[in-house]
Amino acid sequence: GGAIAERLKRDRHWNPLTALTFIVFVMLYAPCAVTVMTIWKETNGRWALFAVGFSLLLAYGVTVILRQGAVLVGLGVP
Repeated sequence: GGAIAERLKRDRHWNPLTALTFIVFVMLYAPCAVTVMTIWKETNGRWALFAVGFSLLLAYGVTVILRQGAVLVGLGVP
C-alpha cells in the first residue's frame, strides 16, 4: 500500500479537500449495476436512466458546492 500513498503525497493536485470531495462523490454517484437493472425491470426502463443521471448530477453538484465553499472560506487550495 505504500506505493500509492507515496505517489499521492508527491502529487501537487492531491490534498485533503480533493480526497474529501472524491469520497463524497463516490458515496453519491450512480447506484450499482444490480440496482439499475432492478429499476429497469421494475419500471420497464423508464426510471433507470433517470436514476443514474440524477445520481451523477447530484454527486457532481454537491462536490462542486463543497469544494467551492471550502475554497471560499480558505479551507482548500484554489
